[in-house]
Amino acid sequence: MYPEDITDCQKIYLSANVHQEKFQRQYRLLDGNCEYGWILDNAAPRFTEDGKFIGYVGYCVDITKIKYDNSHLKTAYASLELVQKKPV
Repeated sequence: MYPEDITDCQKIYLSANVHQEKFQRQYRLLDGNCEYGWILDNAAPRFTEDGKFIGYVGYCVDITKIKYDNSHLKTAYASLELVQKKPV
């Protein structure tokens, strides 16, 4: 995990566990090529029929491309705004 993401992830996971509530979090993980990618982590608590908390069920999705594309779109949009503000 990316070092700057660890503390925030721990807080979210601990709080969700204490309150037995769902959570969603985005963070960076090191991939097999030693590069950081973005993960979307979703989980919901599961309970027995009598209401006993037994853990979480969830999934993680690689959202690296989405993050990359959004970053490029923001840059392109900012450039477009600069061009539109130039006097004619």
